[in-house]
Amino acid sequence: MKLFLLLTLFVSQVFAASKLYEITKSVNCEENIPILTHFVVNNGTTVPNKVDFGGYFEVTEKVLGPFELSIDANRCDHSLKKCEKYVAGKNSGMCEIFNGKSGLFTDVLKTFEPQIKCPWMPGKYVAKNSAFDLSSISVLPSEGYTWVVTIKGLAGDGKNKKLVMCMYVEAKISKFRKKNSVK
Repeated sequence: MKLFLLLTLFVSQVFAASKLYEITKSVNCEENIPILTHFVVNNGTTVPNKVDFGGYFEVTEKVLGPFELSIDANRCDHSLKKCEKYVAGKNSGMCEIFNGKSGLFTDVLKTFEPQIKCPWMPGKYVAKNSAFDLSSISVLPSEGYTWVVTIKGLAGDGKNKKLVMCMYVEAKISKFRKKNSVK
């Protein structure tokens, strides 16, 4: 997996593909879970390979680790009638990322107040002026589809794992084109 990420990062820097990401829907999959998401994406950005957002996690009860994050991404036609599974993955070491000083989401995690750590304590974790840098995946053939992504958070060990977070996202991706200047 690390090799794939490094290769993707290398290729994206070599070919410097630029894309605009438009999040068309972002909702909680379920309501009766300990971590609810409330995020607003700034789709007005004209910065390629970047998604600006703000919002918060609302945690209603203490969530003990370990914390696992799973992502299921499907590539669909724009009507959402025909979809195919594109990629699925999970990371069972999210507490190490939350409690550490480095990692894939370090820059985004730094924008939250209070800082996200395991265990998650009840309260509101607010992110202001945050952004995801997606340049490492910009070379993937992604435009022309609606992407349907489900992000789930599971907490606990073994058979005691329970769903604590679920977020459903729809996004459209287009190639970034600079506007021609008229002289």
